[in-house]
Amino acid sequence: MRRLLHLDGIRGLLALSVAASHIYGPIYHWSNDRPFIGAYLAVDFFFILSGYVLSYTLSKGDSVSWGKFIAKRLFRLWPLHALCLIAVIAVVSNNMLIHQYVPGWWGNLTARQLLANVLFLQNVGVSNVPVMNDPSWSISIEFWVSSMLLFPIARQRSTWLPLGLAFAAWAFIFALHGPNLMTQSDYTRYVNFGVMRGIGGMLFGNLLFRLRSTPVAPSLRLLSAQPVQVALVMVVGWAVFYQDSRAWLDVSIILAFGCIVLFMEGAVSDVSSRLLRWCGSERSASPSTCVTPL
Repeated sequence: MRRLLHLDGIRGLLALSVAASHIYGPIYHWSNDRPFIGAYLAVDFFFILSGYVLSYTLSKGDSVSWGKFIAKRLFRLWPLHALCLIAVIAVVSNNMLIHQYVPGWWGNLTARQLLANVLFLQNVGVSNVPVMNDPSWSISIEFWVSSMLLFPIARQRSTWLPLGLAFAAWAFIFALHGPNLMTQSDYTRYVNFGVMRGIGGMLFGNLLFRLRSTPVAPSLRLLSAQPVQVALVMVVGWAVFYQDSRAWLDVSIILAFGCIVLFMEGAVSDVSSRLLRWCGSERSASPSTCVTPL
């Protein structure tokens, strides 16, 4: 099966932007004028990419069972997640000894909370579990949404179900939370903001793949022209680097990114470089996941 190398490259750029955001944050005391302040949007882009790529994979006649699909996702995501958890525990333990920064959750951490982090149950609304490795909150959501929701939806032909669920998820977010995707808040104990972003993003990715596979897409070929793609990349890059309180633009930026996912292949080839593909590979030591212990 042909690998979508340009999407690996895009994921690599996004991973580097998230890492840069977490590095610059403490240096600039998390001020509103810090570089890469808009990297929170990269999480939504990750969800969209995952929904698109997994839909592409499942469309290629792969008769993999549900259990085998879950096992494959675990094999791709869990080893690095576990390694980073071990690194976080080691770093925090050392900081305790040398009287350096220790996160607030460390003193009250229970075995149940540690196990929840190990099993991808952090930040999915199951219970009040602290996220030990900050960037990993989205990995847990990606694993469960792809396994429990995207897999059955991607294997059926109807477009109405993913369209309805994606619309409902985004409507829920903007109705109860507003347009600012930067802040995190739980609606109830069992429904949180991150899970809804995961559902909306991954199903949007599934819809993009369906659009790419239908006769509707050729009518939008103007968007695949290199100047248009370069302009879209610049807009998204500006948003990730310096969004700065323009939260009302988040929806338009996400739509612009959708156009990049649909039409970039062949228009802007530099994102397929080996380094960026490695940074964007799920098997690599993703900079966005490893940045906390570093």
